Amino acid sequence: MSRPQYQPVYGRWERAESPVLFGGVGHAYDTAYAYTASGATLCGIVHPSISPSPYLWVPDWDDACGACKKTASVTDDRWPPHMRAGNRLNPTPPPGSCRPPF
Repeated sequence: MSRPQYQPVYGRWERAESPVLFGGVGHAYDTAYAYTASGATLCGIVHPSISPSPYLWVPDWDDACGACKKTASVTDDRWPPHMRAGNRLNPTPPPGSCRPPF
């Protein structure tokens, strides 16, 4: 499986939409739930009606959820600086392996 390249916080998440989310607070959609029966936000709200909107979530907007911002920051800090800006490398498969090269 190929691994995604680094994307800055401002282009990584879509804005979550659902009738169960309170108006006036912009939540980030958690793509880790994309293949489950429920949708979720980065701050942990889980409901089957939560889905990504066609709009990006921007953490600097006044209505951005504080808990979503914190989770986004923690996630961003996990990327080593030397692997950002398109520098993520996929390891070469070991000799004799059936894995395809990426």
